[in-house]
Formats: sequence, structure tokens, C-alpha cells
Amino acid sequence: MLLQWPAARKAVLPRFQAPINYMLLFFLALAPQAFSQPAGEELVKIHSVPAQSAVQPGDTLDVLLVVTITGGWHINSDKPLEEYIIPSTVTLTDSSFELVETIWPKAQLKKFAFSADPMAVYEQKILVGLRVKIPATAKEKSTLSLTGQFGYQACNDEVCLPPKKVMFTTELKTGDGGKKVRDDRFEKVFRKRSTTKQDGAR
Repeated sequence: MLLQWPAARKAVLPRFQAPINYMLLFFLALAPQAFSQPAGEELVKIHSVPAQSAVQPGDTLDVLLVVTITGGWHINSDKPLEEYIIPSTVTLTDSSFELVETIWPKAQLKKFAFSADPMAVYEQKILVGLRVKIPATAKEKSTLSLTGQFGYQACNDEVCLPPKKVMFTTELKTGDGGKKVRDDRFEKVFRKRSTTKQDGAR
């Protein structure tokens, strides 16, 4: 059962009501009956692509996260306009790797029925760039698994689901002979360098 806004409430709301309405959507979503989502369906899917086919221990590697968001839904940006909004995040789950930088795309500003002011959100498909330092202790000619989590809260115009994290894994080979991946998306993301640093995020 989705939370429905009566037509009279879809007029522009006073600014102070926006946090209350947004939090109401969140708490209603905590109940299983508050939303209908097909079992096993992930509203956000992550595909990770390393910039090189092989790396050396101690190198810094660019990794591209291709984030696909189900149609009709949005997720909050990494820098919401209001402090009560839950941001999107990226963390690494293996402490031997260091997340040096996270490069987020520019968010869209959109208005929804539950908010009087525009919100900074991501929709459809976005590219997130990661700069990751490979552990200096990594063995030569071995395979490493770079694992991480993409944290988000998904909403549509009627309901917000509880915050969630999606795992991603990138397999890396160490040793000589690493070649750069031919993918124009790396140039697009890392050239602009609209960077958010996540100090100590792992």
C-alpha cells in the first residue's frame, strides 16, 4: 500500500512541512505493507569497471561505477540540499584498499509532492568515479577482489523506501602488462573531477 497524497495536499507546502512529510514517508515505508516491490528486485544495480587490466602493488587505480536506477524511482544525491535527507554514499569493505577520491555527477534538481522545495537527486543511470589505492603488500601475479558498498535511499513521488546498501566487486590482476581500458566514460568522469573526498571511508 503506497502513501497517497489527497489532491488538496498536492499544492505547494510550507517550507517547514517538508522535513515532516519526508520523514513521514520514510517511517511508513518501514512497514512491509507500506510499499509494493517485487521480491528480489533491486531498484539500484551497480556494475564496476577498472581502468586497467592489471595493476602494480601500491598503484592508484581509477574504477568506474555504472549505477542503474529503476524507472519511476530516484535516489538522493551525495550532497542533499537539506540536512535531514539521507545521501548516497560509496564505501570500501576491504580495509587493505584506500578510497582516495569519489567523483560524483551533477545532481538533478526536481520537485516532488512531499517537498515544497526542489531536491537534489539522481535518476535513470549515473557514473561515479572512484580513485583507489592498491595495497602495497599485494602479491605479484595474483588476483585481488576490490569490494564495496553503494548506499542509497530510493523514493518515488509517493513513498520512500528504507535506506539500503548494494555490494559491488571488481576483480583485479597484479603484475606487469596492464593495459588501459578503452572506454570514453572514464574520460568523461575523471576529466571533470567534480570531486567529493571521503576521508577514512572503507
